[in-house]
Amino acid sequence: MSLENSILSLLQELIMAKNAPKPLKSSYLIKAGSHLEISVLKLRLFLEMEIANETKIFQT
Repeated sequence: MSLENSILSLLQELIMAKNAPKPLKSSYLIKAGSHLEISVLKLRLFLEMEIANETKIFQT
């Protein structure tokens, strides 16, 4: 799974949590948290292995 897919999955879980009934929100937020951690680890790995250019990643 690519970094883009991890971020899209994170967004999907956050949207589902926003629209879910209260009893189901926590499960969506837990899944979103795991996608966030995976995305952060992938991004950190890309930067440490110099696969991605830091300047281009953090441009707005």
